[in-house]
Amino acid sequence: MERWLFKDKRYYEGPLIREGTIEYRAYQVRIALSALKANTLVVLPTGLGKTIIAAMVMGYRLHEEDWGKCVMLTPTRPLTLQHLETLRRILKLPSDEVNAITGALSPEKRAEVWRRSKVISMTPQTLKNDLIAGRYDLRDVVLLVFDEAHRAVGNYPYVFIAERYIREAKDPLILAMTASPGSEEDKVKTICRNLFIENIEVRNENSPDVRPYVQPIYVKWHMVDLDESFKLVKATLVAELQRHLKELKERGYVVSSNASKVRLKDILEAKALLQDKMKEYVRPPKELVWDLIRLNYITRLVHALELLEAQGFHALKRYMLKLEELAKRPGSNRFLKEFVYSRSWIDIKRIIALKEDEEPHPKIGELLKILKANAREGTRTIIFTNYRDTVDLLTDILRQHGYRVASFIGQAKRGESKGLTQRQQEEIMRAFKKGEYDVLVATQVAEEGIDVAECDLVVFYDNVPSAIRYVQRRGRTGRRRAGKVVVLIARGTRDEAYYWSSLRKRKSMYSILKKLKYTIASRPGTELGIKVHTEYQPVRKENEDLLVYVDNRELTTEVVNELVKQGIRVIPRKLEVADYVVSEDVAIERKSLKDFAQSIIDLRIFKQARILKRTYATPLVILEGKRLTLGMRQEAILGALISLMVDYGIPVIWTEGPTETARYIVALAKREQREKKRRLRIKGERRPLTLEEVQLEMLSAIPGIDRILAERLLRMFRTIRDIANADPEELMSVEGIGEKLAGTIYEAFRHRYQAS
Repeated sequence: MERWLFKDKRYYEGPLIREGTIEYRAYQVRIALSALKANTLVVLPTGLGKTIIAAMVMGYRLHEEDWGKCVMLTPTRPLTLQHLETLRRILKLPSDEVNAITGALSPEKRAEVWRRSKVISMTPQTLKNDLIAGRYDLRDVVLLVFDEAHRAVGNYPYVFIAERYIREAKDPLILAMTASPGSEEDKVKTICRNLFIENIEVRNENSPDVRPYVQPIYVKWHMVDLDESFKLVKATLVAELQRHLKELKERGYVVSSNASKVRLKDILEAKALLQDKMKEYVRPPKELVWDLIRLNYITRLVHALELLEAQGFHALKRYMLKLEELAKRPGSNRFLKEFVYSRSWIDIKRIIALKEDEEPHPKIGELLKILKANAREGTRTIIFTNYRDTVDLLTDILRQHGYRVASFIGQAKRGESKGLTQRQQEEIMRAFKKGEYDVLVATQVAEEGIDVAECDLVVFYDNVPSAIRYVQRRGRTGRRRAGKVVVLIARGTRDEAYYWSSLRKRKSMYSILKKLKYTIASRPGTELGIKVHTEYQPVRKENEDLLVYVDNRELTTEVVNELVKQGIRVIPRKLEVADYVVSEDVAIERKSLKDFAQSIIDLRIFKQARILKRTYATPLVILEGKRLTLGMRQEAILGALISLMVDYGIPVIWTEGPTETARYIVALAKREQREKKRRLRIKGERRPLTLEEVQLEMLSAIPGIDRILAERLLRMFRTIRDIANADPEELMSVEGIGEKLAGTIYEAFRHRYQAS
């Protein structure tokens, strides 16, 4: 690569790079050179050109391996299209060879675009689905780029794709990029393992080769004092919280009863610990059940406290109304109900009512001062907050003060807020860049990756204890000219603690990366357990003739990942019946233990069993999990299992986890398709119910009657008419029907229907 580097110091000149499109920066060249030698994790602050580095490596790989193609994965469609624009501008390739693939394209169109492209920007879930469906493979991909690589944990598609790529590609090379992989050593190691990282390149604003190209970012924090009314409400919430924390500390679930030292993360960890403990019992002791109820209540108290401190009375009021609704419901949390009807709750509502006509939070006045002080022609500002309600509030207030402001939130519907579609997000960002808006009020969706050039001011309206999010927020400014970051902090609150925590974690992150870089370089693969193959390893061929239909909702599960590893061709479909179909006769309903328990409670498992039995000759249920205890009576679980096997004639296979489940499915596919020569066919149509099945369905619609009781009633009375004419005493002669249920059946057949 060196022969391309030094022709013109103003611009980088490399293979397949358009002249004059990349400003020469030494650190980018050094990182690109390093990334060509091994699978590399690049950690570089936002705005310093990670996409440029990817384009440089792409150009070289395509120049040397002209038979191959490069793929860049990004988490969202807006990012995918943004990278497409950049790559088309930089790479000296015909525009029809540089394309984007997202779920918006049909499967047939995606396969066509894949075949004719040399460079593809795409979303990971789309690639995973297409690989599973066998629409194309990764054999000819000579560079796979993972943008926002900190996501490569758990069941995120990056993990599946990386493993598949290393196993399948003829000449694999991985480039992973992120502004921050996180501050926990185990997580960073996991990312490196999952992406087969052999080399780490880290830079920050103070790195010697980066410093000449960095615009200064001035960070200033503004302390905001809460008035006496805030302090009174806070004291009330803290007193209630500490009363319950003291109980939990005595039982060993938390280390401190001091509300200021306990974070939501600590409570969630305590809940996970308790839930694991409860699984050891068929019927958990009452004290454990009460501990869990208390922890659920404390979670709500901590959230209420955070809303008050960081967002103000308007957010707390909305949350309190929600809690009041929850407390009115049957079976609501006992501790919540006690607090909602307490004197303390009434006092909080009174204080909020008195402050209703005033500014919702002291931060708002401070924010208006900051915006006024920084107002000048062409200035663009992003305000970050954690809550959509606060986005709406700030947007309304800023409009009233004459600012051209837009909200920028995610897609998911939250309560009354419908969110923004990706197209709407793109339109708002485009208008912001053009200067049609002065201010963007955004949630976390604007923190990651989206290019916001020339943003002069970033305001942290509230804070998060996350190094990743701190780095991402900060990186929205200081790209092409000096930028400013203002952090609003409510004094003496979690707001303050979170800010300092994020700074500590950022510092810790660089120490961890430096240590891992040395470890990988000196002892490659030993500590991280990374094994990168040196020659092409195709997907296992012995199962390539086997096909399995899989319901679309199962595509994100580990079971499907395991099937693909076994070489099975998985065909995604919307299945009306079952989760997996291996032949025209055999279909499988897969249940995790948790889902199985819930399906017993809502009787869904028996409805599914009836449909399975009517549709396929040999239906199966696979129950996946290690323990029988599910926080419910063992008799209920055993009764449901026996009913499936005896009443419905459906075999139940118990597996320990996804790997074993996949093995059973592979074995069934071999038996059905190879040995029995049965064809693979989805049976969505359901044959007409027999009169006996109609009778059972009718009776099972009555609350409290399952299939077993319905059959007992019909055996006793023979017809629906005779059951309808029976009096409660006669109905109670049937095993399993008590006085209350007999009364329900009696009334159901005699109640006069009244149309609403």
